[in-house]
Amino acid sequence: MIRKILSFIIVPCVLMMPAYVFAAEKPLPAQADSTAAFKMKKAKVEDKLKKIESLVERIAKGKRVLKGDGEELDRLMIENANDVNDAVKQAFADAEEAKNSRGQKGSVRSFVEFEDMAKNGERRAKVVHAKVKNIEGQIKTGDVELDQSLLESMTPAERKGYMQYMTPSGREKMKKKNPKLLSGISVETSTNLVYLENFGKSGYEFCRSTARTMYEFLGSIPETAGNFLVSPAEALIGAGIGVACAATGPGAIITCTVAIAGSVYAYSEAVDMLYKCLAGQCGCVWYRPWCCTGKTGCWVAYYATCA
Repeated sequence: MIRKILSFIIVPCVLMMPAYVFAAEKPLPAQADSTAAFKMKKAKVEDKLKKIESLVERIAKGKRVLKGDGEELDRLMIENANDVNDAVKQAFADAEEAKNSRGQKGSVRSFVEFEDMAKNGERRAKVVHAKVKNIEGQIKTGDVELDQSLLESMTPAERKGYMQYMTPSGREKMKKKNPKLLSGISVETSTNLVYLENFGKSGYEFCRSTARTMYEFLGSIPETAGNFLVSPAEALIGAGIGVACAATGPGAIITCTVAIAGSVYAYSEAVDMLYKCLAGQCGCVWYRPWCCTGKTGCWVAYYATCA
């Protein structure tokens, strides 16, 4: 998605070029592989992504949320996004070096690999987001429990909020397992439902509003947090830049680096959108559905914008 803004200008030129212009040119060192620096940054992205997947999978399978799980998910998502940001900056630097050295140094392959990494990250982030929503639904019914250490660390007001969030059967289930901590808590169900609905909507709406400026420019406005899907038409328009960067020869390097340079602004907008979206959500608290799903929604949106 980063490359789509400039593609409105670049793609027609790329698509109109005869195939033999690129095919006849000898591949240069900068087109053979990504740089070692980019590979290191890409590995950091993968490491954090695996840790996020592992954390959410452990909760989903173990049916238990431990003390610190919410904070850990928050931290890992922000670090992963920062690592993605570092990786694309390195890809930009590699392409610039390739252009300046006329293909003898640097790499345009780094940017191609970044795009593939972002697409893979988007797919996996959506899976995580879906699991988080499912976990929250099971917390509501008591099928996923909050660990005793977590319950003990919560304030009386937080424990009351937890009980209000749950279904009647879920509340009874957890009261039997933690009578000292949860028995005797009065629940105002009707008030809670209104509060949940209003607060949840405001959180999601904030995420939508921060993304709206960029997506209006692209001609595509997401319906809700985490639903930043790229239309087939947009994907087709953006494909021309990938073709240029995957081609060989000096001409391809010039075309590719011009396209990449034009995407720097779009990417800075995507990063800004991410942090504004995250700022509009509360910290990940598992029994508050607008928090964890809101945070992972921002994270999914970021990957979708990069892909």
